[in-house]
Amino acid sequence: MEDSPLLSLVYTRTIIDPIYGFKLTGKISRRDTLAAIYARDNLPGDAVDVHPDFIIARYRHSIKDDGYLGAFYTGHEAGTVFNRVGGFDGRFRLSQVSVLSFHAFGALTRPPGEGGLTPETNKDHALSVLYEYSTRKWFVNLGYQDISRNFQVDTGFLTRTGVRRIGAFAMYQIYPKSSFVQKIEPFSLNLTYSNFYRSSDHEKIYGYSILRNRNTFQVNKYLFVRAIFEYNMYYKRLTADGLVSFTYIPGTVFYVGYGSALDRTEWNGTEYVPVDRFIEKRNGFFFKVSYLWRL
Repeated sequence: MEDSPLLSLVYTRTIIDPIYGFKLTGKISRRDTLAAIYARDNLPGDAVDVHPDFIIARYRHSIKDDGYLGAFYTGHEAGTVFNRVGGFDGRFRLSQVSVLSFHAFGALTRPPGEGGLTPETNKDHALSVLYEYSTRKWFVNLGYQDISRNFQVDTGFLTRTGVRRIGAFAMYQIYPKSSFVQKIEPFSLNLTYSNFYRSSDHEKIYGYSILRNRNTFQVNKYLFVRAIFEYNMYYKRLTADGLVSFTYIPGTVFYVGYGSALDRTEWNGTEYVPVDRFIEKRNGFFFKVSYLWRL
């Protein structure tokens, strides 16, 4: 999923001021590669450890076509405090037009203790499986993702935890035999379901689905038109956005856009009450120009 909260297990800017370190990369065999990073950081005045250690290791075994199986380990050691993440990932080429990929990571995290006590070690996970089917006319994407609430990766970049969702996306493309219109995407449908459970008693707090339709028209190499419709089933809110862009040369582009938000409520003078039709609540128009100036 392109908008995955787990963007990367490795984000080297988490190492702030390294005293020393090393990087090792190499091929063990024709199909096997290994990479590793070690660094000792320098954090003067840190209450836990002024010289924490970072360890990152990656193993990858190539299989048929562009498939692979891999293993990952990252560690952040700061005195008695640590964050250790390990697991597997892979990609399998099922056919010339379909691919199945996955990852499964587990995390062991010991946070700083209070009052000299050693806290419990948290055990969490991040799981994902994704199926993609792609031809000249069709692109289909089916995925599942599960990131536990307390999953932590100190060496990487994580935007959100406590996520469990199923995603489905389909897009159909038309290449007309026309000198005027180059490509049409009249059908692009994406369905995402997410929910949230309270950790104390596992009670379901909410669950919602978002249905998104995207339509694009590449009129020619200069003119592009796009329309997006999205319906949030939790808030019962519909949004519609349109965009027209004209690219004179790469880097010099004119944009004109309009957006609208609608829902099924109406103000009766005292409060909003449900109605059986969509009413526009918000709209906006924008114009943008970018110009490429070569020096």
